Amino acid sequence: MRIPLKSFKEMTLKERLFFKFSLKKRRIRIWCKFHYTATKRTKGKHLIHVISGNCPKCGLPAKRILAHTNTAYVDELSNYQWVCEDCHEEIEAYYEELWAEYNSGRI
Repeated sequence: MRIPLKSFKEMTLKERLFFKFSLKKRRIRIWCKFHYTATKRTKGKHLIHVISGNCPKCGLPAKRILAHTNTAYVDELSNYQWVCEDCHEEIEAYYEELWAEYNSGRI
């Protein structure tokens, strides 16, 4: 039997702090795993993008983010992208269009 989840307002202070800490810890773990596997996969070339400050997709100097994309890969780390915000918006629009096309074919 599943325990119903409380809303954030209904949580006690201790539960709120634990929830925020666990989310932060999960993000840090995903960030570290993502960069470690990307560095291994590209034989160190990924570090050039991390150090240089350039977006790996467009090559322009910009603040990059590690963002979850609208994909459904079995490997959780493959669902993340390390790109600038503009490229992330383009990627999100692309996947939205793909999912819309896929879902329209299912009905």
